[in-house]
Amino acid sequence: MGDIFVINKADRDGADKTLSEQRQMIDMGQQKFKDGKWIPPILKVEAVFDRGVAEILEAIEQHRAYLSEAGGDQHLLRRTLRIREELAEMIKNRLVQEVLDQLIEGGDFERAVEAIFVGETNPYTACDELIRDQVTFVK
Repeated sequence: MGDIFVINKADRDGADKTLSEQRQMIDMGQQKFKDGKWIPPILKVEAVFDRGVAEILEAIEQHRAYLSEAGGDQHLLRRTLRIREELAEMIKNRLVQEVLDQLIEGGDFERAVEAIFVGETNPYTACDELIRDQVTFVK
């Protein structure tokens, strides 16, 4: 989650697609902030040609004014939420990697692959069984 997004080298292929994808992500993220009024702008820039640089400075100034108006509370809320999301993502990634490593090292993963291959089970059942065997606190 950012406050201002900049797509540099906007003259290259894929810049419009990147802008569209970023807009979709921002729109989904804004649903979390029902009271949030700041919608992060996405700026297309060609910095080497000094195109769009002034717009970046203007967006920074607009954001600074927004934070001043909100008394900094919105900024603190967004920062706290950003930290929470980043930490949760780190924990999720670490847990997934730890469990996957255990499954691979113990041979359970390959046994499940083989069972799926020969038709003894399906991927969903194999997944449920592997997780249930590895993570005791998952219901």
